[in-house]
Amino acid sequence: MSNNYIFSNAEEELLSLPKEYTVEIALENNDLLYTPLAQSFNIDQLVKFLCNFNNGIPDKIRITMFGIDGPPTLSILEYNGEYLKLTIDVSRYDGDVYDEFIISYGYDIIIDKTYYNSYNAYSFFLNKFDNGLALIFTYTIFNMQL
Repeated sequence: MSNNYIFSNAEEELLSLPKEYTVEIALENNDLLYTPLAQSFNIDQLVKFLCNFNNGIPDKIRITMFGIDGPPTLSILEYNGEYLKLTIDVSRYDGDVYDEFIISYGYDIIIDKTYYNSYNAYSFFLNKFDNGLALIFTYTIFNMQL
């Protein structure tokens, strides 16, 4: 991608995915993935994106996060060499509470590290232009007891 990278049509890409988007489909599509069992997959996609971001290289990743119940939250995080765009697909949720997409723009990624007795949680947030934060991804590492 050149320095003139224009953001993709993330909304169109997200709408093209099956409504019944499963863990297996997300794995097959190489999404950055957080499962209902607090397992994370394809973390290398996040590491690569963060390296490219830190080096000013445009990049894009798709993120799928499953909760305990309900549909997955799918999103696309893009960096165009100047700033970040996070597009979150909320069209899979029932009700009229949300629009189809929540789109946020920002300039930085903040990492929050929380330490617990049995695990460590790393949450990645988009630092939005309006000084708010938008959750990008959560990564959990379980501490092994010997």
